[in-house]
Amino acid sequence: MSSVSEPHPDRETGARADAATGSAVSSSGEAGRQANSTNSDSGRGSGRDLLHSDRTFDFSGPMQVWQGFGQDFKELTRRDRQFNFMIRAKDLELDVSHGPILYLEGLNVSFDGFKAINELNLYVNAGELRCVIGPNGAGKTTMMDIITGKTRPDSGSAFFGQKIDLLRLTEPEIAEVGIGRKFQKPTVFEHHSVFENLELAMAADKRVFPTLLARLTGKERDRIDEVLGIIGLQEQAQREASVLSHGQKQWLEIGMLLMQDPHLLLVDEPVAGMTHQEMERTAELLTSLAGKHTVVVVEHDMDFVRSIAKRVTVLHQGSVLAEGSMDEVQNDPRVIEVYLGE
Repeated sequence: MSSVSEPHPDRETGARADAATGSAVSSSGEAGRQANSTNSDSGRGSGRDLLHSDRTFDFSGPMQVWQGFGQDFKELTRRDRQFNFMIRAKDLELDVSHGPILYLEGLNVSFDGFKAINELNLYVNAGELRCVIGPNGAGKTTMMDIITGKTRPDSGSAFFGQKIDLLRLTEPEIAEVGIGRKFQKPTVFEHHSVFENLELAMAADKRVFPTLLARLTGKERDRIDEVLGIIGLQEQAQREASVLSHGQKQWLEIGMLLMQDPHLLLVDEPVAGMTHQEMERTAELLTSLAGKHTVVVVEHDMDFVRSIAKRVTVLHQGSVLAEGSMDEVQNDPRVIEVYLGE
């Protein structure tokens, strides 16, 4: 047995690889030195070229960049420049030049897997009185929650006029741009007079000290008197809201919305629990508001809808099932099947 150990095949292979690598490094080093020498000579030549008296340089590219920067900076520092984040909601301009005041497009909302709104598309023209009907769970309330900022959709868009993106505004900001909502149950200040309810609802500075020190101007009193006439509660102006009938409380709440001079009123089931006479008076009131205001009414009472509606939208399973005049909607087989036939 030989006492000389045989080299490991891998080790031998590695030695050959090392040798080859060393040779390659040596060769590349020599080539690199030659290249550096050449580059050095070339660099000295380039340096001499740069010093020629007839040499011209092209700075047009950098100058254009600086000029562009200067123009942008000048634009940003204009004294009349107003950034979007500096614009108050109430100063946003409502653009209804194309007709519609409300654009709802591709809206979707899900609650725990339930699709409350499903690819909803709805357009309402400025000054229109639109009625929205549909079975329970059709998405009517959720739709109004989206418009007023109470619910954020999973997808889609909601615009007030051409420019105001409702999905970028908070609930108070949406009220400031001119959208008011009346819920089914009237919410008035029971222990204040009708006049005081309207005064409290007036668009004004609601901070503590301005409110405590506020005094009504003649113009503001005239506005309250005007709204009292619109809602038909002149004779009840000094009575507490708690003693009003259900219908009168509904009218008072509509009046409180009018004190803020909204462009769009959302009215949820206004005649629920009313007498027949109160329903007739409510129909007259809402009809009189259309034109100066846009009114969207959600209602289940078909007789009431028939008395006020020129255009009706039917919702079903979170999307628009049908839309048109009351006669067209009533005769639509789909509407009869899912709603009117109940």
